[in-house]
Amino acid sequence: MTEFSPYGGWLGTVAIDGVLQIGEVRSEGTSRCLGDPDRIRPTGDTTPLINPDHPITLAVMGLAPLQVPPDVSEAVAEILRNQISGAKNVVLVERQRLEDLKRELGIQYSDLADPATAVRLGRAAGARKMIFGSLSRLGTTYTITVRMVDVETGTIDGFRGVECLECREEDLPAAAAALKEPLVGFGR
Repeated sequence: MTEFSPYGGWLGTVAIDGVLQIGEVRSEGTSRCLGDPDRIRPTGDTTPLINPDHPITLAVMGLAPLQVPPDVSEAVAEILRNQISGAKNVVLVERQRLEDLKRELGIQYSDLADPATAVRLGRAAGARKMIFGSLSRLGTTYTITVRMVDVETGTIDGFRGVECLECREEDLPAAAAALKEPLVGFGR
């Protein structure tokens, strides 16, 4: 499957092996491949954290920015939400609902590191699982690291991550897309 972005600046294709390739289309006829599997790779286990056989409500929080601008971190979190939204049997809590609940409950992002606080927010939102994490940059390497927390027990189900080597901000959508399979499986 191959598609152009709405404004024609990007071309996306999924290869036979399931690898997402995103290319920048330039008027001079050259392109730079984004999502190169040699540059975007998992940082650990890739077994899906959840593979629901019945609907499960999931809340995806923002990503803490570490050496990146906060708006870039939030944009990557939004891309991750969009990737997960198509997963079979996964119902996402609306981001604005989470923000409203955080405000009502007086919760700051830094408070979410405490599992009890995360559980309180998740329960208020009606979620069974919550995803938290960070987007970090060291030199030209960006890393997206997330953890999934079970709202009922407050335990961490696991961590998943990807790193993007020799990465630019424009490469981050492909890096976020690479997290879908380790979180909720692929093509579900």
